Amino acid sequence: MSDARRQLLKRLSALELGIANQVIAQQPPAETEHNQVAALFRQGMAVVAFVALEDFVKRRASEALERISQCGIPFSDLPDKLKKATTYEAFSSIAFQLRIRASEEKEVYAQESAGAIFSTSNENYNLYQHSFGFDASNIGSASINKFLSAICVTSVWQNMTAMAGQLDLGLDLKSRFESSARLRHKAAHVPNANITVGELETLRKNCIAISICFDALLEAALSVFEQRDHRILSGGQALSSADVMYCKIKHVDAKWKVYPKGANRALRAFNRKPDAEQFVLQKAWGTRCCAIFYGEDRFASDWRIIG
Repeated sequence: MSDARRQLLKRLSALELGIANQVIAQQPPAETEHNQVAALFRQGMAVVAFVALEDFVKRRASEALERISQCGIPFSDLPDKLKKATTYEAFSSIAFQLRIRASEEKEVYAQESAGAIFSTSNENYNLYQHSFGFDASNIGSASINKFLSAICVTSVWQNMTAMAGQLDLGLDLKSRFESSARLRHKAAHVPNANITVGELETLRKNCIAISICFDALLEAALSVFEQRDHRILSGGQALSSADVMYCKIKHVDAKWKVYPKGANRALRAFNRKPDAEQFVLQKAWGTRCCAIFYGEDRFASDWRIIG
């Protein structure tokens, strides 16, 4: 499993446990000390939750660039947006990273970064892994659009929202990302911000929905690079949510049911969740598949990439 995905799932699991903990619950006004501490915890959780999403997007982008570097595609044949982002446009990221790093790290970081950019003139290259999302303290919706666009995904936020609709994760992911960013900003910069438990739960679900759709589209794009599909790499054919294979594992009528993409009826049903997971992970789907696991509340809680 991707290290970035594994880390995000750990953080989201901890966030879910934290939201359920009575330590952060608002008590009657007379419980002054408890409420002050609880409000402080909720503010911190809002910041950490959004930072977890930002870190996931940035680290997954870095992992993707490393994998693309190993696909054996001549640099000149990569999509134009990707070539620009990993060469001269990358200097903004290098400059920002040099400003925030410790003095003893700067020389080595500058050498390694410049070496990665220079390597693109050779047959064997290593794309600069901080090309996307590392040029500022925070990422915005434009950062996600820039990265996925560079790896051949068209109409990025529209396709992410289309995926969310198919996966029962809600709609308008761009607005939800931006509202989540505003909540993080409020929690980080307004000392007396009263972040509610409900806002934290909405933030948690937004992080899950955005991460799954981002990751599924990213993996579909990586398949294009790994298969050297020049129709898409050259821009002759679009890559969209329709190209993503997925399956859903849901708790319905006291059973764990597996629903392939586009199916209204379950392919298989199991009494135990581990049995359903094992079936999905071992099944040959014919192409790379995003398996989404839903909790008993019927909202996604976990996902894996198979193949």
